[in-house]
Amino acid sequence: MAAPPDTRQHLINTATKLFSKKGFDGVSVREICAASKLNICLISYHFGGKKQLYRAVLGEHMLHFRSELEKALSGFQKESLTKAIFRSKVHAIISAVVQLRITNPDVAPMMLRERLSGMQVVGDLHEELAKPLAILLTELIEQAKKQKIVREDLNAKAYFLHLFESIWGFFILHDCNQKLLKDTFKMPRDQKEYVDFLTNLFTEGVLR
Repeated sequence: MAAPPDTRQHLINTATKLFSKKGFDGVSVREICAASKLNICLISYHFGGKKQLYRAVLGEHMLHFRSELEKALSGFQKESLTKAIFRSKVHAIISAVVQLRITNPDVAPMMLRERLSGMQVVGDLHEELAKPLAILLTELIEQAKKQKIVREDLNAKAYFLHLFESIWGFFILHDCNQKLLKDTFKMPRDQKEYVDFLTNLFTEGVLR
């Protein structure tokens, strides 16, 4: 069988599904190669080993996550920030996070396991990739404070950490089919309503 045109990406796609189901320790290099129908030496050639492949899977996702949020935030530094614009930026951020979570379900179990382990494998990578985004998010809040749009005591990092964690936590319960979620939101059917709900929740309480 001929190798896929983009062997590296094919290995990442295959490994993502296996790591998602079985975790890092539950998947062997041979299993990844068998599932991808590729020679075992290609993992060493493209990544250097299983750990580097695992880091590549999560690193690619984190880069995509940052890129999408940077798109959602684009332009606010050049605008005269208003309550409407601030709200639209928060809405765009929430929409991007929810969409990424819906379209990348295999990455979620990997990130959850990694976080529960204290980010042992990709902690350094996460900090490196998240830092520019954290700076950008903080700038949005600081500019909103200067324009007297949000409360002066609003902690930017705490605000966005709670925003992101509320989404990830909701999806964890959603994936577990918890009865507690009955009569709330069903994904992806209620995606728009959920994004609007969170936007109201995370703007009305901080606006001046």
